[in-house]
Amino acid sequence: MSEQWIDVSAHQGIIDWKQVAAAGIKGVIIRAGYGNSASQIDKQFLANIEGALAAGIKVAVYWFNYFDGIADAQREWNTCRSIIDPYRSDIKFVASDYEYDSVKYYRKVHGAAPSNSLINQMIDAFCSAAAGDGWDVKNYFNNDYRRNILSSALISKWRPWLADYTGGPDISCDIQQTGSTGRVAGIRGNVDMDTCFVAFQSRPAPAPQKPAADTGIKAGDKVQYSGPLYADSYGNGEGKTVSGTFTVQRVVDGRKCGVLLPAGWVPASACKAASTASVPAPSVPSKAGIKTGDKVQYSGPLYADSYGNGEGKTVSGTFTVQRVVDGRKCGVLLPAGWVPASACKAASTASVPAPSVPSKAGIKTGDKVQYSGPLYADSYGNGKGKTVSGTFTVQRVVDGRKCGILLPAGWVPASSCKPV
Repeated sequence: MSEQWIDVSAHQGIIDWKQVAAAGIKGVIIRAGYGNSASQIDKQFLANIEGALAAGIKVAVYWFNYFDGIADAQREWNTCRSIIDPYRSDIKFVASDYEYDSVKYYRKVHGAAPSNSLINQMIDAFCSAAAGDGWDVKNYFNNDYRRNILSSALISKWRPWLADYTGGPDISCDIQQTGSTGRVAGIRGNVDMDTCFVAFQSRPAPAPQKPAADTGIKAGDKVQYSGPLYADSYGNGEGKTVSGTFTVQRVVDGRKCGVLLPAGWVPASACKAASTASVPAPSVPSKAGIKTGDKVQYSGPLYADSYGNGEGKTVSGTFTVQRVVDGRKCGVLLPAGWVPASACKAASTASVPAPSVPSKAGIKTGDKVQYSGPLYADSYGNGKGKTVSGTFTVQRVVDGRKCGILLPAGWVPASSCKPV
């Protein structure tokens, strides 16, 4: 037997899960987060898992790995577990996801790429920790990793979630990721498509959630809370302090921190119903004059918190400011992460970017091209990845580079692209 699944993250934005279910999708593998900090929870994880479960779709999760040692792999699992544990009875499996960006991060921290032996040890440490806590574990990889990086022992030990876009899977696997340009009702843009070969059982629709016995708070309520966030409902892992109005994601009665807000767990006794709470003071502009709601232009890396920890992907464009924390290294919150106020330019005064220069092959940003071949991690041709075939929209052109054409999923050579 086989079922049509998909895998999603915050990159897909807000998803209409009822439409996804109606389109025949039976299961979804949801990114829970990345790295070793609870602040790195995927921004759509809670909405995605709650929405999928409510629509009757089977769920599994994956954690994008940035560990740089065996001990760090254990820390990543502890962080992942703290985020997904409230849904333990619903999650079919958890997958480790170590990719080219993981290697790039290690190189940035240590000045050299990790050895294949260390990569295998780190992945095994993460998976072993998860399995030791009683979870069903999978390992995500593509055919390049299978042939050139992962040991046969590791591949045999943890059942594969194999990225193979060339037809049927080249090896036995529980799940095959079959493409990255799928289209599914309820999801804007492309989505990764997967075939699941394992007969996971569906669960009945969850019973309506009971409110917390001592406060009457229930999922969906708006509450005001000022204080620290915690990694789990038991009160472990005290994290950053927040203040504001939040939507309750879940309630677990009888726990020290039994109310789940979008970014972490908090005590029910410290939450005040928003309907009776005082109106918060307006956002104070940063020293750069930026305030919540402003449109700004920003080009550079995103960070996991306002202190500048957890440097992530690089973005460029115009964004709406979500929050401002003055005096912090990265005190401006954009929709996808924190950035320095000094690097933001008010959109009204921002200069118009120069038009994209066509490549020598005549290809420019926005063109439709046909391409069949491997994707690369950067424009220099490093990090050969999965093979794709189809028609794509060019995102960016960097002339004179080995792989100077950026497609939605990676860099490719201009010489291999055919204008449509």
